[in-house]
Amino acid sequence: MHHEIWLFFSAVLIAGIVPCGWICLASKELGRRLVALELSSIVIILSILLMGKGYSFSALADVALTSVVLSIAGVLVLTYLIERWL
Repeated sequence: MHHEIWLFFSAVLIAGIVPCGWICLASKELGRRLVALELSSIVIILSILLMGKGYSFSALADVALTSVVLSIAGVLVLTYLIERWL
């Protein structure tokens, strides 16, 4: 019973990806798209952490921490490449 709560909240967070995806696809402002992309990566990382807790699989914490580092680096590179349009 206790593990299902973590998985339930992980599913709720995954449902939060839909508005971020909509903003990424429909927004005309590049800055809003960038913020929505970064927010979706945060939501996915939190969901991975909750799934790791729900399945009692601690290796998913390593995956989430690696994703944090790669996400930050990726956004910095993307911002550098598109800075002239921001």
